[in-house]
Formats: sequence, C-alpha cells, structure tokens
Amino acid sequence: MEGDPKADTLLDAALEKFEDQVCFGMYNQATVHQYRAEFAMYRAARAGEPASSVAEEVERHLARAEAKHAEALEYKPTFLDGYLGQSSVAQSRAKLAADYLLEPVRPREDLKDAAERAAAEEAANRAAQAKAFQRVSAESAQAAEAFMDASYALIGAAIDHMSEEERGKEVKPMRPTAEQTPGDPESEMPVKASLLINLGNAHYEHSILRAAGGLDWRPLVEKAAAKFREAGAHQVDIRNALKGHPLSEELADLIGPEPEEPEVSQDAPTEESTTAPKGLPALPSKSKKKEAEAAA
Repeated sequence: MEGDPKADTLLDAALEKFEDQVCFGMYNQATVHQYRAEFAMYRAARAGEPASSVAEEVERHLARAEAKHAEALEYKPTFLDGYLGQSSVAQSRAKLAADYLLEPVRPREDLKDAAERAAAEEAANRAAQAKAFQRVSAESAQAAEAFMDASYALIGAAIDHMSEEERGKEVKPMRPTAEQTPGDPESEMPVKASLLINLGNAHYEHSILRAAGGLDWRPLVEKAAAKFREAGAHQVDIRNALKGHPLSEELADLIGPEPEEPEVSQDAPTEESTTAPKGLPALPSKSKKKEAEAAA
C-alpha cells in the first residue's frame, strides 16, 4: 500500500473529514455560548429592559463564542463555518449596540388550523418587531454600523477561503424551499450559493437595524435581494423573505404582485387544498427552535 497514489488520496480525504469534525466540535461549542447570549437578550426584551442591562453578560458569552471560532480557524483556516460563525457574533453585537432586542414569539400550538396558526404567529411577530423598533434611536443604530461592517468582512473572508473546486461550480436555480426534499442531491446548495445567501442575509438584517433607527435602509434590502438572486434562490423564496421585512409595505415594487394560483383539476385530489403549504424560505436566517425555547 506504501506509495499507492489511490491510498494517499483516500487517506488525505479521511484526514480532511476528521479535521472538519474537530472544527465542528468547536463550532458547536461556540453556538452554545451564542445561544446563551441571545437568551439573555430575549430575557431583557420580555422584561422591557434596555440592552445595557444585559450588555456585560451578553458580551461575556459572545467573547467565548468568538474565541471558539478563532480556535477552529487557527486549526484549519479553510473552515468556512468559522468565518460565518464569527460573522453571526458580530451581528449579535450590532443588535446589542442598536438596542434592537426582539422578543421571541410563542408558537400557537393551541390553534389546530394551520392557516389560522400561521396568521396568529405572523401577527405576533409583527407586534414584536414594532416593539423592538421603538427601542432603537438614530444614535444606537449608528453604533451598530461598525459591527455590521465586521460581519461583511468575515463573510468576505469565507468567500476568499473557498476552494477552487467550489469557486468553479456553477450556481444553478433552486426550487422553492417548500418543494425541496432534505437529502435530495438536487436540493443540495453549493458552497458558493450558501455564502451569497449569508451575505444577502447580512444586508437584510442590517437594513432592519437602519430602518429602526430612521437611517437609509432600502439600498440594503435591494442588495440582499440581488445576492439572493445571484445565489439562484427561487423568486418565491425571495418574495417571501421581502414580505417578512418589518417595512415590507414600502417594498411593494420589489416584492411584486401575488403569483397566480395554479388551476386545480376537478378530478384532482382535494385533500391537500385545505392544508397550509409546508416549509418557509430560509433566506433571512432565524432559529425558530431557539426562539421557541426562549419563549417557553
């Protein structure tokens, strides 16, 4: 086996996989610290307290998360999730600086009708966003700018460290999220597309902080939509993401008209017609599980 090129290739691949596992262990530890930071921010939001009331606690957890990501990147500089994790930490700091504390919304499991439940949760989300907007001033929104700049730079570092193989892959149009099947190779997102969506998400989140502070925000939404399109995201998902923006009523030209409902044959089964579509667009990155746990 010694000197066998095929064996060397297999061993190199195995080593890389094990290196990734080491890095993901550090990444997961960082995620725990960041969850603790965000739970503290949720607690302040529920109590109506300013971000300053939990700033020291939040920063302690974010610093630990940042250190774990840095440890992973020192071990393997091409571990792209390490840069994205640090970018997420920077965005959490931006929200803390802006005093944009969003109260988590409890799932309406008491409502059995899916459409009614979705409407109730959407209304509660809108109310929570409006409440968070009231916390932010022009000065606090401006204080978040440096952290958002850091977030962009870290996503840029991930793009710079992307392998030549991934860089050369074609970005193909995606199916709508609701039509994607987990584990289906056709639904697998290329690394390049994932990074573009992360960049779009950062612009989207930045636009919310600027909007809350009364600063110029719309160009950031336009950049977000452009990055989603560049990533190959389906227009249905992009449209739904824009509709979720707190100031979506001012984005009618970007959102566009409601798509026409496809005609249903009278002979077709009607069972699914009474069920709300499953799956939501994953463009604005949010952890529903994390928010649900915080709301409990």
